[in-house]
Amino acid sequence: WIPHLPSMFAVGTSDGLCKVYDTKKPGKPLYMFQAHDNAECSVITFNQHIPGLMASGSNDKSISLWDVRKGHKLVVNRTLGVGEVFALEFNMNNPYLLVGGGSAAEELVWTIQDDIK
Repeated sequence: WIPHLPSMFAVGTSDGLCKVYDTKKPGKPLYMFQAHDNAECSVITFNQHIPGLMASGSNDKSISLWDVRKGHKLVVNRTLGVGEVFALEFNMNNPYLLVGGGSAAEELVWTIQDDIK
């Protein structure tokens, strides 16, 4: 679910797409974009404090930050040593902390403040 747009949600697909839907307009996605090339988009999460800030993770071992306020704009893409990315979540008390994990059995704590300026 998109915190600042409560009727909207996003899903990742096996072909790397991010699809954004609105429950008020069922059926086709409102829009979609290629979040990860040649890999699945395995996880999507939204920042509760910074409107439009989305993170996506993939089995290509990368994590991307997106500005989805008006369409989609890639802010940064990183490979941070967690292997294939299975889980991501923004900290509910600190908008600049993103945690995650993946196939390398390593946890991720990423301070994103400098990356989103």
